[in-house]
Amino acid sequence: MTDCKMSPKPSQEIKIVAAGQSGRGLDFASKYADFNFAMGSGINTPKAVAPANARLVEAAEKSGRDIGVYTLFMVIADETNELAEAKWQKYKDGADVDALAWMADQGGKDTKADANATAKSINLPEGAVNFNQGLFLGSFEKVAGLLDEAAEVPGTKGIMLVFDDFLEGLESYGPSSDRQSSNAPPTSHERTTHFGFETVAEAEKEARVAGVFSNVATSYDAMNDFMSLGIHRLWKDYFVRSINPGSSSSTSPSEGWKMLDIAGGTGDIAFRLLDHSHTINNSPSSSITISDINPSMLEEGRKRSLQTPYANSPILSFLIANAEDLNTVPSNSIDLYTVAFGIRNFTDKDKALREAYRVLKPGGLFACLEFSGVTNPLLDAVYKRWSFGAIPLIGELVSGDRASYQYLVESIERFPKQEEFRDMIKAAGFVVPGKGWEDLTGGIAAIHKGIKPVEKS
Repeated sequence: MTDCKMSPKPSQEIKIVAAGQSGRGLDFASKYADFNFAMGSGINTPKAVAPANARLVEAAEKSGRDIGVYTLFMVIADETNELAEAKWQKYKDGADVDALAWMADQGGKDTKADANATAKSINLPEGAVNFNQGLFLGSFEKVAGLLDEAAEVPGTKGIMLVFDDFLEGLESYGPSSDRQSSNAPPTSHERTTHFGFETVAEAEKEARVAGVFSNVATSYDAMNDFMSLGIHRLWKDYFVRSINPGSSSSTSPSEGWKMLDIAGGTGDIAFRLLDHSHTINNSPSSSITISDINPSMLEEGRKRSLQTPYANSPILSFLIANAEDLNTVPSNSIDLYTVAFGIRNFTDKDKALREAYRVLKPGGLFACLEFSGVTNPLLDAVYKRWSFGAIPLIGELVSGDRASYQYLVESIERFPKQEEFRDMIKAAGFVVPGKGWEDLTGGIAAIHKGIKPVEKS
């Protein structure tokens, strides 16, 4: 260092920053550096750097110097521990094995270092994602606590963080950056939305959702059994009873109810609505249209209809349509609009709600049954562990399709919680009865309703 020459001579002192935790690296830093970088290690182990910090502090004290340590960590955080862990798993699943192998090979060429050091770092549990940094993983609250612990490690003067959202900038490096995945981030000029935990272009989501439901169409009931722990049939029965279709309170009692079941491909809700209308309320003229954007789901519904009294009847019809653009359905023509376990998959939920408002008659009812926010913390923890841990695995074992079930779990977590969704319904123009929703099984699912106001004369 004493022989270093700089020309022109800098007008201000230049700080020397070292990045070493080996014996030689710490010796160099203690004598010459102003700061030393230290790599965190492990998952949620903020004090793992303490031994390296202590060695640096001890070496610096022998040199009569005060050297600060700046520790580097990667942060993968989200609203809940489960959401953060799912993101981390997604990144690990997308790791570029060839690139990691190349890095390991290059590290082995350093003749003054452990030939296997780079490979060892890659093989750490956190290595495939963040190579040789410690990882703070969990909810925002949990990570904040870990950061406080890291700051208290003796010798630490600063913490440097790398956040997972740097991945959104990978498109800047050209097309080769997405060769390992078809899920490259959308370009900046595209409108984006969520496909599970991924951010995708709006134009892409519709096609990918269609792929999911084409894959699960024939096992739709089994899928809902997995998602609801088998309770979805009871929820659906209660949902229909709470609507009481075909009752004399309809806007067109003499003609029966005209009903539209959106995202209802397999007919699970529609057949229940017709049964209740005809059997309980003696309204044989009540009719329903099952609408779905996915032909495979509608085909499954047609097959199932053959086992009902409504097969080939004018009171049951099928419509391929996008819920966000029901251009073949006239305004003010529907008494009841239902959507069960479907709206969370829509690209533009607000637009779909506005379409529901448009097609309903004044006084018509919007009714939605959807997975929602669990209100009991213990039940929430159990259900999320089941959802993220078991459901994708079961999907893989039963149908060989882990990805579709992983998306469905993520879509539940992304769906607005009860109050937020109620406010979306109100924003579309509906009047909501009571608080606007009813929780089922502790909030695993919820029923939301809205009434289109009757125009004042």
